Amino acid sequence: FEDPAFTVRREAADCVGELAEPGDWFVIDKLLELSDDENDYVRVAALTVLPLLCEREERGLRCRSEVLQAILERLKDADADVREAAVTSLGMLACVGDKTAVDLTLLALEDSSRAVSDAAIQGLIRLGDVF
Repeated sequence: FEDPAFTVRREAADCVGELAEPGDWFVIDKLLELSDDENDYVRVAALTVLPLLCEREERGLRCRSEVLQAILERLKDADADVREAAVTSLGMLACVGDKTAVDLTLLALEDSSRAVSDAAIQGLIRLGDVF
């Protein structure tokens, strides 16, 4: 997770998605660190794996979990692939119907990247927003 080569950090994130048990907080904490990595490929990998290891947030928490806070930060990332991964993860992990998650996902519909806005549509479906 701390190798100087971004390719190794990216592969580490990908591998733990296949090997780690859901709820393994040691691994989840490492992925949270990688979600803020200097390299966009590493950030994408970390954000993609988090939903495989974490449960959907419980009703009433309003995106306050450590995992969702990290995801929310990446919604503002300069890299479109990172924003796409963040929107996808938000839709998979935020509580169904959560107003904060729905509002932020609606904003992502207006993203300059088509991939981000497409991910936002899928996220709204997962969050229970009706078109």
